[in-house]
Parts: sequence; structure tokens; C-alpha cells
Amino acid sequence: FDTSQKDITLISHEHEGVTGVISGKKTDSYGLAVDIGTTTLAAYLCDFQSGEILTSSAAANPQRRYGEDVISRITLTNEREDGLNILNQLVLDGINYLADRCVRKVGAQLADIDEVVLLGNTTMESIFAGLHPRSLGTSPYLPVVASSLNLKASEVDLDVNPGTNVFLFPVISSFVGGDTVGAIIADKPYLRKEKTLIVDIGTNGELVLGNRDGLWATSCATGPAFEGAQITCGMRAIPGAIHQVFIDRATGQLSCSVLGDGDKIPPMGICGSGLIDTVASMRRIGVLLPNGRLKEGTPGVMLDESGIGVEYVLVPAEKTGTGKNVSIFLKDIRQFQLAKAALYVGVKLLMKHAGIKSVERTVLTGSFGSSFNWQSAVEIGMLPRECVTGNVIPMNDLAGVGAVMALLDKKQREKALWISKNIKVVELSMEKEFNLLFSRAINF
Repeated sequence: FDTSQKDITLISHEHEGVTGVISGKKTDSYGLAVDIGTTTLAAYLCDFQSGEILTSSAAANPQRRYGEDVISRITLTNEREDGLNILNQLVLDGINYLADRCVRKVGAQLADIDEVVLLGNTTMESIFAGLHPRSLGTSPYLPVVASSLNLKASEVDLDVNPGTNVFLFPVISSFVGGDTVGAIIADKPYLRKEKTLIVDIGTNGELVLGNRDGLWATSCATGPAFEGAQITCGMRAIPGAIHQVFIDRATGQLSCSVLGDGDKIPPMGICGSGLIDTVASMRRIGVLLPNGRLKEGTPGVMLDESGIGVEYVLVPAEKTGTGKNVSIFLKDIRQFQLAKAALYVGVKLLMKHAGIKSVERTVLTGSFGSSFNWQSAVEIGMLPRECVTGNVIPMNDLAGVGAVMALLDKKQREKALWISKNIKVVELSMEKEFNLLFSRAINF
């Protein structure tokens, strides 16, 4: 601390008191909102004086090297003594990296960040806070802490002033986390007359249903297939990824649209939205049978030594950027069937518990959820038709919007806690009908 300065700046927090003492006169004050996704980290830098989002940045969650879903990461913390420390440090490194990128974009410094708000699913929040998530992996699957937390940056090793307050969102249940609370804050279904369904599809599927008369929530284990993971030719939604598939009227075969500059980039693989379109289009042209089998004898279907269809070539090797076929394999179809059935049954059971037979507003969000063709999803039994009878609204990262709102408005933090305590939770694993409905929903 430079005592020769005539001026000093005190950073005062309403609840935490003085959180920083800075030499000189400080006029800039920024806040950082972070969505800790299982697959993707997203950060938003806001100006506290204007209330504007100045810039944002996103990157893959570096924890992915230890597994695509929360279960694999919980397993790591249970099986390795240093597992929690490894995952905690990785997510901190990712958040610090994004924070640094954001302040550099606006010519500021990390020391100019005076408040941080974070949210994520229950496992991601526990790992960030350094709390062992073992209770999330064993019955009765309880979160370590359900309420919101106010932490000091020094307690969680964020690269901002040590006393900076870090607000961590409350969670609803073991598998319905702070990111779902953030999405509710952003969309405000609790103020609406219309019956609203929020579908947040990522590595896990979180669902919220209701209106001002009450809200219901559940989580369904969709797995990472919708984001291109565990799919043979799957990849993230980056340049080179097939993201749209349609039937060429001239040939009757499938054509692709690739992310990138005017579709001039050759396809490298297929992302989640492209996978949904591909499956729907394969059904339309008869390549894919209702039970998920590939129809032998149709163009593009490759057989194994037993004469069973095991691969459908979407783009032949000579037209790809890898020199290999971009294909959908039979095992990919099976992974997709499990994911789409879980989401479908989750919506159906949530509607049953809420006593809602049709939905007037459906909001599709998440890193993947806002970018797929929902008509294709309905066609292949990934979403029930009853949930798309009204307006269907894609909204990118609704959870991140909720984090920003809580960063800029303290009343939203109080509302977040109220939501987490008052929403009704449906635990699909406890539902007697689940297995029967799931087995029926496997087919296309």
C-alpha cells in the first residue's frame, strides 16, 4: 500500500464491510458474472456505474479431460485423494483466464473487479467452493450446501482483490443447481400467467415448468451426446462442425451445413444440433428404422461381417477436412436414443406432476439448447408435442443472464434464494412409471 498517495479509495460492501483499500483515486468499478457449465465456462464483465455488459468470454471447461459429465467428476473426487484439488484448480484456472481476457478487452485490470457472482449445477458449484461432492454421488443425493454463499476471493483463489466478495448462487437439489435458478431469474416464469417450460439442455437436462401459481423442476440424465461428446465423429460447435442437415431434393440424399466462413470449410465432424438434424433426416429418408437400426441395402449404409448395418456415411472421406468419413454409427444412435428418451420422459413426468397438459411458452436454452432445430427434436421423440403447442423461444445462456442480473441487482439474489426454497422438485429416479415410459421413448 503506497502511503505517499494523497487519495485512497475504499471499496465498501453492504454486508461484508470494507473489501478493499486502494492507493489513489479509483473511479472504475466492474463486476464479473460467471456461468460454470460442465462443458463450457462463460464470463460477463459488467460496469457497475452504467449497468452495461462491457464484454464476455467463453472457453471449454478444463475439467473435461477427466470426464464429460458430473458423475465422472464426482467419481474422480472419490477415487483419488487429490481429485477434488485437481478439479478445483482446473476450474479456478479457467475462470481466472476468462476474467483476465475480459478486463484486457476493455483496458482494465483484475483489481478493478469489485464483485463476482457465480452459478452452475450443484456439482460444479461444490467443486468451485472446494466442498467435496461425495454426497451427490450416493443416495439420498443431497447437496453439501443448498443456500447461497458469500465468500472472499482469497478463500477461493480468484485473481482479484483478496477481499472481493464472491456470491455463489443457491441450488435447488442435488441435480437441479444454481444455473437453473439463474435461468428462472432471467425468464421470470413465476410472474407470468402463461404456463412456461424452460428446457436447459447441456451435459445434463434441467427442466422448469409452471407459472405464477407455482413452479416445478427436474433433472434428467441426458449425458453429453447432445453436445457431440461420446459420439464417434462428434465435436463441439466450432468451425468445421456440421450443425444442420437436410434432404437434398434433387438427389434425395442428405446435405450438410458447416459452421464457418460461408460453409467453405470442409466438415470435420458433427455437433449436437447437427446430430439431431441427422437423425431426423435419416428417419425421413428411411435409412433409420423406428427401433434405431440402420436399414441394410440403402445408400450410405455400411455393413459388418454379419451383414448388420453399423455405419451411415454422411460425408465421404474425400469431401471432409480429416480425410476420413464423417459417419453416424449404430453405437452413436444408441447413445442418442438414451439421451432423447431421458429428456422426453422428464418433460412428460414434469407435466403430469404439475397438472399441465399443454404449454403456452417453451424456452430453449443452454450452451446447446438454444441452437438446435426443435421441430426435428419433436419429430424423433426428443420433445413431446404437447410442450411445443405455443411459442417456442430459443434463448442463449439464460443462466448467464440470471447471473448478470444478480450481479447488478441485489434484490435478484434474495429472489434466487426464495426460488430455491419454494420450487417443487420431481426426482425422476423415484418415479415408478419412469422405466416403463423410458423403454417406450427409446424408439423413434
